[in-house]
Amino acid sequence: MSKIVESVRERYSEAAKEQEAELCCPTGYSDQELSHIPKEVTDVSYGCGNPTAFRSLKEDAVIVDLGSGAGIDCFIAAKKVGASGKVYGIDMTDTMLDKARKNQVLVAQSLGYDNVEFLKGTIDELPLEDGIADTIISNCVINLASDKDKVFREIYRVLKDEGTFSVSDIVSDQEVPQHLKDDEHLWSGCLSGAETTQSYLKSMESAGFFGLEVLKSFVWQEIEGIKFISITVRGHKLVRSPECLYKGQAATYIGPMREAKDDEDHLFLRGIPQEVCTETAKRLSMPPYKGQFLISNPDDEKEVLECCPSDDTEEACC
Repeated sequence: MSKIVESVRERYSEAAKEQEAELCCPTGYSDQELSHIPKEVTDVSYGCGNPTAFRSLKEDAVIVDLGSGAGIDCFIAAKKVGASGKVYGIDMTDTMLDKARKNQVLVAQSLGYDNVEFLKGTIDELPLEDGIADTIISNCVINLASDKDKVFREIYRVLKDEGTFSVSDIVSDQEVPQHLKDDEHLWSGCLSGAETTQSYLKSMESAGFFGLEVLKSFVWQEIEGIKFISITVRGHKLVRSPECLYKGQAATYIGPMREAKDDEDHLFLRGIPQEVCTETAKRLSMPPYKGQFLISNPDDEKEVLECCPSDDTEEACC
């Protein structure tokens, strides 16, 4: 086990017993969201945002919370998804898991049902099967991991096709120097493990996610001229078919910007129809792109062509 992991585990084990003010950060929970949650949970919750907001959670959904701690986001999610939904909380700290399971009983009594399960595990090796979750959330935890790329690959694995993630985390406006990264206290305090915003978003894209949206952003702290920023990001898993077919469909970007470029570098000029393959048309018809493009109906009379016939040039590919 790395020194970083052990340092994080030890600090949050102690922080589960008694509130550590240094770990507290503005989150944005409403009184209504917290009304069914015991104070013992809210006192030792160390998030930096509210990943359960922004209409991310739907009734009947399966939710996974990475680094669930004392359970605050799991308990909020439990109420939002209802009795027919399911919430899994994943944490590596026994003390936090004990506190969460103890208060799970009280939350279930308040809601009238129990749809939460807490599991021990790390966020880079989730103890869950492939494609189980509709939505994955996390609150100020991924920055604590040394391999963010691996974490987002795990998120992608566990999500269903067309599933979403919503994470609140700490990023930086510039590279964190090595002497700060070597500071275990700053790392466990959600600071020196932060990546730049660009690098953080790139990890999401590299894992295969589309349609990344930065829903909230504010500067939390500044150390040695480096701004540490709390952001909440939402992304979508949209598995692309191996087939890429043209049926005469076109996508027209409606604005308000002069132009828009999607995650596969298709450039759309405002108001100008552009022929697209069936997969691109499908994706642009779905959230978060839905409403930004006019998609023509496929012309079934036209011959269906493969995206990249062997004798075509590269430019002919979608």
